[in-house]
Amino acid sequence: MNYIIEETTKKLFEEVKKSKRENDSVSDDLMSALNCVFGQPLLSAFDLVDRNSVTKLTTPNRRELFKCKHILAVHLSIALQCCLEEKIAEKNFDAFLYEQ
Repeated sequence: MNYIIEETTKKLFEEVKKSKRENDSVSDDLMSALNCVFGQPLLSAFDLVDRNSVTKLTTPNRRELFKCKHILAVHLSIALQCCLEEKIAEKNFDAFLYEQ
Protein backbone atom coordinates (compact mmCIF):
# COMPACT_ATOMS: atom_id res chain seq x y z
CA MET A 1 0.00 0.00 0.00
CA ASN A 2 2.78 2.47 0.88
CA TYR A 3 4.47 1.68 -2.43
CA ILE A 4 1.30 2.62 -4.33
CA ILE A 5 0.98 5.92 -2.47
CA GLU A 6 4.66 6.70 -2.98
CA GLU A 7 4.51 5.96 -6.71
CA THR A 8 1.29 7.97 -7.12
CA THR A 9 2.75 11.04 -5.45
CA LYS A 10 5.99 10.68 -7.40
CA LYS A 11 4.03 10.59 -10.68
CA LEU A 12 1.93 13.58 -9.64
CA PHE A 13 5.01 15.70 -8.90
CA GLU A 14 6.56 14.63 -12.21
CA GLU A 15 3.35 15.76 -13.95
CA VAL A 16 3.45 19.08 -12.09
CA LYS A 17 7.04 19.62 -13.22
CA LYS A 18 6.16 18.68 -16.82
CA SER A 19 3.08 20.93 -16.84
CA LYS A 20 5.07 23.87 -15.48
CA ARG A 21 7.82 23.33 -18.06
CA GLU A 22 5.47 22.93 -21.04
CA ASN A 23 2.61 25.29 -20.15
CA ASP A 24 4.03 27.49 -17.40
CA SER A 25 1.03 26.49 -15.28
CA VAL A 26 -0.67 23.56 -13.60
CA SER A 27 -3.84 22.31 -15.30
CA ASP A 28 -7.18 22.12 -13.53
CA ASP A 29 -7.18 18.33 -13.91
CA LEU A 30 -3.79 18.09 -12.27
CA MET A 31 -4.88 20.43 -9.47
CA SER A 32 -7.91 18.20 -8.93
CA ALA A 33 -5.71 15.10 -8.77
CA LEU A 34 -3.40 16.79 -6.26
CA ASN A 35 -6.41 17.77 -4.18
CA CYS A 36 -7.75 14.19 -4.22
CA VAL A 37 -4.44 12.86 -2.93
CA PHE A 38 -3.44 15.59 -0.45
CA GLY A 39 -6.71 17.28 0.50
CA GLN A 40 -6.66 20.27 2.85
CA PRO A 41 -2.86 20.44 3.36
CA LEU A 42 -2.53 21.25 -0.34
CA LEU A 43 -4.00 24.73 0.17
CA SER A 44 -1.52 25.71 2.86
CA ALA A 45 1.32 24.19 0.81
CA PHE A 46 0.41 26.29 -2.24
CA ASP A 47 0.05 29.34 0.00
CA LEU A 48 3.65 28.88 1.20
CA VAL A 49 4.85 28.34 -2.36
CA ASP A 50 2.97 31.44 -3.59
CA ARG A 51 4.55 33.53 -0.83
CA ASN A 52 8.04 32.28 -1.72
CA SER A 53 8.40 30.76 1.73
CA VAL A 54 10.47 27.77 0.64
CA THR A 55 14.23 28.27 0.62
CA LYS A 56 16.81 25.70 -0.43
CA LEU A 57 20.14 26.07 1.34
CA THR A 58 23.10 24.60 -0.54
CA THR A 59 26.72 24.16 0.56
CA PRO A 60 29.79 24.07 -1.70
CA ASN A 61 29.81 20.28 -1.20
CA ARG A 62 26.22 20.20 -2.59
CA ARG A 63 24.52 19.31 0.67
CA GLU A 64 20.96 20.64 0.62
CA LEU A 65 18.49 21.64 3.28
CA PHE A 66 15.09 23.26 2.90
CA LYS A 67 13.93 26.01 5.23
CA CYS A 68 10.27 25.10 5.38
CA LYS A 69 8.50 22.74 7.75
CA HIS A 70 5.76 21.85 5.27
CA ILE A 71 7.08 18.89 3.29
CA LEU A 72 4.33 19.15 0.68
CA ALA A 73 5.29 22.78 0.03
CA VAL A 74 8.91 21.69 -0.42
CA HIS A 75 7.96 19.04 -2.99
CA LEU A 76 5.67 21.46 -4.84
CA SER A 77 8.34 24.17 -4.96
CA ILE A 78 10.84 21.66 -6.34
CA ALA A 79 8.37 20.48 -9.00
CA LEU A 80 7.45 24.06 -9.89
CA GLN A 81 11.10 25.12 -9.76
CA CYS A 82 10.25 28.15 -7.67
CA CYS A 83 12.06 27.74 -4.38
CA LEU A 84 14.45 30.45 -3.32
CA GLU A 85 18.08 29.38 -3.25
CA GLU A 86 20.71 30.44 -0.78
CA LYS A 87 24.32 29.34 -0.67
CA ILE A 88 25.76 28.74 2.79
CA ALA A 89 29.18 27.81 4.10
CA GLU A 90 29.76 24.15 4.87
CA LYS A 91 30.51 25.00 8.50
CA ASN A 92 27.04 26.60 8.88
CA PHE A 93 25.12 23.60 7.56
CA ASP A 94 24.87 21.81 10.92
CA ALA A 95 23.60 24.97 12.63
CA PHE A 96 20.80 25.31 10.06
CA LEU A 97 20.03 21.60 10.36
CA TYR A 98 19.57 21.80 14.12
CA GLU A 99 17.34 24.89 13.77
CA GLN A 100 14.89 22.76 11.85
